[in-house]
Amino acid sequence: MEVTDYIPRENFNLWYGLFKQYQGRLLCNPICGKRVYVKYTFKDAENYTILQQEFERLTTPIIETKSGLFKRLKRRFFGK
Repeated sequence: MEVTDYIPRENFNLWYGLFKQYQGRLLCNPICGKRVYVKYTFKDAENYTILQQEFERLTTPIIETKSGLFKRLKRRFFGK
């Protein structure tokens, strides 16, 4: 299974660490620009899937939300 991908430059070290952890193999040297061009392969397609899921999980921003007034009052007076 051969894959070509563009990784954001600021996240490349994170991606590369995961890539090595899941036993990927680079087919050519990464080419740097605004995004890093990589061509790689995996022996097992499951490792590729896990790599993509982990990378997305680690790079997705966390959005904190604030509960509405009613929910906060309900929690305060009635518990969960």
